[in-house]
Amino acid sequence: MARRGALLIEDRNQEAEQVSRETLLADPRCAMACELLGNLRSEFGRFDKARACFERAIRIAPLLAGSDYDLVRCRPLRNDDDHLLQAIEAAL
Repeated sequence: MARRGALLIEDRNQEAEQVSRETLLADPRCAMACELLGNLRSEFGRFDKARACFERAIRIAPLLAGSDYDLVRCRPLRNDDDHLLQAIEAAL
């Protein structure tokens, strides 16, 4: 986690993305790595891949409210998103 943070501070986002992927290979249930990877992919304009990361983070750690927010920022809300809104309210 510290290495990713340092890379982000230094604006070395592609390296931070690689470290996040390596972290997930070592620990597939690391919700924070999923969330960070989603944020990086969103920043790079890869919204489909970002959404998948946020959805995975939510499945792993439903109370990690930032992932819900980031997911909503990646795509417009739809009529069938009641479950997502309920999850956000529950996390709050």
